[in-house]
Amino acid sequence: MAQAAEAYAKAMDRHIEPPIELLMRLSGGPLSDEQHERYRSTAARTSALVERCRQRFVPLARRALDESMDIVD
Repeated sequence: MAQAAEAYAKAMDRHIEPPIELLMRLSGGPLSDEQHERYRSTAARTSALVERCRQRFVPLARRALDESMDIVD
């Protein structure tokens, strides 16, 4: 579960990077269509990665929590 949590956290970090980069570039002026497309493409890839990591992590976390609750009971 720890590895899945780490992968999920790293994916979230990577997903946050494209919007920050876009905002920084926009502060310097308008972007070309190519720059916008590159942003959209990168954002779509990182979003898909986040979703795959979430789908892996959440069931593992739920199972671990259920197991810890069984120990408490």
